[in-house]
Amino acid sequence: MSNEFTRLQNSPREVARWQKAQQQLMAKRFAPALPGYRDIVKRFAGVAQLWFELGIAAMGELEFDEADQAFRRAMDLSAQDAQMLILLAQQYQRLRRLDQVRLCFERAAQADTTSALAQTNLALWHEKDRQLDQAWEVIQTCLAAHPADAFAQYVKALLLHRKGLNTEAENLARDLIQRDPPDANVRISSRHLLAEILDDAGQYAEALQ
Repeated sequence: MSNEFTRLQNSPREVARWQKAQQQLMAKRFAPALPGYRDIVKRFAGVAQLWFELGIAAMGELEFDEADQAFRRAMDLSAQDAQMLILLAQQYQRLRRLDQVRLCFERAAQADTTSALAQTNLALWHEKDRQLDQAWEVIQTCLAAHPADAFAQYVKALLLHRKGLNTEAENLARDLIQRDPPDANVRISSRHLLAEILDDAGQYAEALQ
């Protein structure tokens, strides 16, 4: 925890102003939230969360350059915070700043080598860039530490499909579907992947189902 964050927490007046800006942000009242965030980051420039929220407010008002600058500042302050870096990557995806998305995922995986979420997202990003060997290495490392992680297993199945190993990919996708993981995105993605595999094999009826 930075000294500036501690100083902010110890100031009831500043905390109240921050909470007001957060309430406006959550209500998607971006225009009134922006001045509050712009003001508070001047006094607490070392607090990554403030810059992150400022970026969201700026993006809501279509101030994309300001949002980018705020997210870059948050990234610089979050070198060891994998969770924040993943959140920043998600915001950069909304901005379509794909170079920054990759950088955030890379830094998140470096910041916390035990984070399955950081590693799986990085592997997916390598897959999108058709860097299958790098993606495979990352996901194998992830599964060695988190063998039961459903998201990581889905990514492995996807990579097996991309490599043309459809029997292995199909078996893993079916296993995931049968397990019915709690993550809705994994459930939907696994079914979509199985449909693609079956379609490639000419099993159109089951693929449609």
